[in-house]
Amino acid sequence: GIGFGALSQHVGRSRTVMLATALAVFVLPFWAFAATPLTLGVSAFVLMVCVQGAWGVVPAYLNELSPAGIRGTFPGFVYQAGNLLAAALWTLAMPKALMRR
Repeated sequence: GIGFGALSQHVGRSRTVMLATALAVFVLPFWAFAATPLTLGVSAFVLMVCVQGAWGVVPAYLNELSPAGIRGTFPGFVYQAGNLLAAALWTLAMPKALMRR
């Protein structure tokens, strides 16, 4: 996360997210089809570095996209609104038999 964060200062947030995502796509087959525990462990580690690199830049990127007057509130509100939507959709999609328990 620190490495990708520092890189995002130089090449930009969106380019850093795209780079981390491209690296993750490259590593994904090594993780999915690992033949040995060592390959699985190394590829899982690199994959998580890429995921954290992409998502570690998102808070700063959201702040840069926010209007100046609501910069302190907007990213948190949008994040929590997404959680609220996900929670509502989960309960709608849940089978009725599980809801009775």
